[in-house]
Amino acid sequence: SMYVQNLPSLVVPHILAPLPSDSVLDMCASPGGKASHAAALMQGQGSVLALDRTEAKVQVIREWESTLGLPNLKAMNADSTALLENDNHYSTTARRPRGSRAPRAT
Repeated sequence: SMYVQNLPSLVVPHILAPLPSDSVLDMCASPGGKASHAAALMQGQGSVLALDRTEAKVQVIREWESTLGLPNLKAMNADSTALLENDNHYSTTARRPRGSRAPRAT
């Protein structure tokens, strides 16, 4: 089967360029295209956690996980806006210089 994405959604996983050992968090994952694309780029290794606050949308992502055979993709029902609400360490927005890569966990 084929999954059609708009250009910005298609480009994001390539710009992120996740390595097979990375962990990726998609905090607003529906319908799951970017998360599944990242999981595929990671060659089924590492981990991609796809969050969405609507259970029906999470089920669609889980179907993609199964259909595409991506063992590193996990979908979870959660409201990402509330996850860090009371955590002062993560409550501010950090910005990287344009063109820089996200830091890698070591």
